[in-house]
Amino acid sequence: MRFWDASALLSLVLKDEHYSKACKWLMDDREPQITSSLVVFEAENRLRALLLNHDLTAEEHQQRFTALRLLLSSKLIIEKHLRNTRSLSAECRRLVTIISPATPHGTMDVIHVATARLMKAGTFITLDRNQRSLAKNSDMAVV
Repeated sequence: MRFWDASALLSLVLKDEHYSKACKWLMDDREPQITSSLVVFEAENRLRALLLNHDLTAEEHQQRFTALRLLLSSKLIIEKHLRNTRSLSAECRRLVTIISPATPHGTMDVIHVATARLMKAGTFITLDRNQRSLAKNSDMAVV
């Protein structure tokens, strides 16, 4: 399975400089494409910040938000939910204390990599350097 983080999802809906790369990853149907509800929240919250910072108009924000919802409802990328926060907390602690103890990581970065591991994703799709490093160190392939 391939796990999408917020930066990669947003690249698809914002059509930024990584858009063609993200489309290529999306069309690679050799593996199921998944993400988590926390990643979706992070992407939605980033879209909200772009609106509030006047980087998107209200119309552009609505279009991008709708594009994200359509992408997920199409099941090209499947949004999954973790039910056990105890397991997630334990995996997060393991990542920062055992896998990558000498490098500081943002909380959401750790949560997303831990979530991908708990969902048994073999590949982590990200445009974020910190997440890429953490995922590689935890023996996931990184795109």
